[in-house]
Amino acid sequence: MTKKHTFSALFVAVALLTVDTTMQGQVEVVLGNNIDILDSTSRDGFRSSSAGDVAIILNSTANSDYFFEGLGSPILNHEESTIDNWVDQIAPAFRYYLDSRQSVTAGILLSRQNQNVAGEIDGSGSNLSNIEHTFKSRSLSLRVGYERWNNPLYFRKFNLETYFGASLRLGRLATKEEQNYDYTNGDFDYTKITTPSRVVGGELYTGLAMRFDAFSFGVEWLGIGFERQSGFGISELSYAYDLNGNSDEGNYMTASNELPFEFATYQYAELSATSSKTSMYRGIRVLAILHVN
Repeated sequence: MTKKHTFSALFVAVALLTVDTTMQGQVEVVLGNNIDILDSTSRDGFRSSSAGDVAIILNSTANSDYFFEGLGSPILNHEESTIDNWVDQIAPAFRYYLDSRQSVTAGILLSRQNQNVAGEIDGSGSNLSNIEHTFKSRSLSLRVGYERWNNPLYFRKFNLETYFGASLRLGRLATKEEQNYDYTNGDFDYTKITTPSRVVGGELYTGLAMRFDAFSFGVEWLGIGFERQSGFGISELSYAYDLNGNSDEGNYMTASNELPFEFATYQYAELSATSSKTSMYRGIRVLAILHVN
């Protein structure tokens, strides 16, 4: 081989080696654990809960009404009631894991509603001077649930967990309405209506959660729910008036507009009523969870 041929062969070899090195520098080696695909590898100890773990939950329903009204076709017809105004806007709860596949949850549901309307009469054509109507509603309920968890799906950055559960609810709702009328001659007519109600209910639900290291975000789909109310539609009315030289005060039981109208025109020393509801309804509860191990 001549010097010219030797030099040419050497030049070609160096050029090929340079191209090969450049190409190798541009190639990225992708490992399996860097790909965002489903991984079937067993990872029982990775982002999973075990017996004794505790989680703090904040949840809120996406529906304007927490219970039955406007949420679907009921199995049984039922009357509307103020109990349907319960809404758990931001409700706290605690979850305790019995093991990696079972947990129990306990939390409270709170709601509050206020309305106040007041007016001062200008005096033309009326002997009334002031009118004021006030409405207040307060509710407190304890909710206890049980969840059964399925095997999670493992992704590189999170686990996808599914579960189903059932819960029971025990609570109390009280509404108070005041109607005050003041007259120009100093007379008055004051009425206070208090309606308490005890509630027992429950529901079936299923959930989906994205589990990160210490946080989870998820949703729950509400299924079949039931509810039983005691004291439903019964009000205690307290009154005090001084009209045209006649005055009196006292209290008695009365039927609110949730009960049949035949009861509404009488005063009762004793009155009882119960109401039960069963409904297929839809709803979504949104959850943010902090895992405390």
